Amino acid sequence: MTAYVCTLFEGTYHIGLGALLKSLFRNGFRGTLIAGYRGALPAWASPASTTNGITDFAVAEGCQIRFLPLDTSLHLTSYKPIFMRRVFEQFLQPEDILCYFDPDITIKCRWSFFEEWVQNGLALVEDSTFPYLPSDHPLRHKWLEMSGTAGLTAKRAPSRYYNGGFVGVPGRLQHVLAVWESLLDAAKGFGYDTTQLASTDRTSPWQAADQDLLNIVVMTTDVPLSTLGPEGMDFRPGGYVMSHAVNSPKPWARDYLKFSLQGKPPGLADKGFWENSEHPIRLFPAAVVRRRNLALKAAIAIGRVFHRS
Repeated sequence: MTAYVCTLFEGTYHIGLGALLKSLFRNGFRGTLIAGYRGALPAWASPASTTNGITDFAVAEGCQIRFLPLDTSLHLTSYKPIFMRRVFEQFLQPEDILCYFDPDITIKCRWSFFEEWVQNGLALVEDSTFPYLPSDHPLRHKWLEMSGTAGLTAKRAPSRYYNGGFVGVPGRLQHVLAVWESLLDAAKGFGYDTTQLASTDRTSPWQAADQDLLNIVVMTTDVPLSTLGPEGMDFRPGGYVMSHAVNSPKPWARDYLKFSLQGKPPGLADKGFWENSEHPIRLFPAAVVRRRNLALKAAIAIGRVFHRS
């Protein structure tokens, strides 16, 4: 069994990709991170070798990023199941495992924990906004109406709602990706906009796009699950696995002093990003890292005495 990591990025999210890879490396990951991308390759990915459109960049001994160019009009968050299925088919063996991370995540614990975790089943983390979503919630009724057009029925009645930023899939369960992809097609007839990330209307069945579809996968399959609560992404105190920077601006673009004076101090995900901003990939000049870390510490201090009501 070999464990692979994959992600999707475009624009400035290459900076988050760099921090994700560095957090993996410092916690023991040695292997290949497969990154699907739109636009240009990051300037830091040099020197690299390209064959048949696939670019390999050696990050450090035993660790590389494989860049796959994408040609899709889908928002990359909707492209996740398609990409993960492609990665399984093109690069993995049936016994391997694949962990997808959004490129605004950094990990905090030993990499071997993820390898152990994903072998238990489909690995997921509860969301921050409403991790509890009753099994008889109106949204679930709407989701089942839609999934019926894809020939799917309810196989379980979950009451938890999972975040789409991390998904761990053991090879024996990779068929769930085809289910996820079939839901993507079916949802288009129910107002799902494949070009958008999310809306602010939670009464909509597609407020959180790919994340809602992932939760329908949980409802309509009976594959074993292995899940963590919201602390699994530092959405609540006590986390020790990973940090997910779900807010905007992202850590690499955030003016920490400005936001702290507005009552919005830095979080654990900001700290996690800047802890992984240098080795083995240098994302910023050393002087920039020093200044941003000083600003981060000052913003944390301000946040202790000044909170948004």
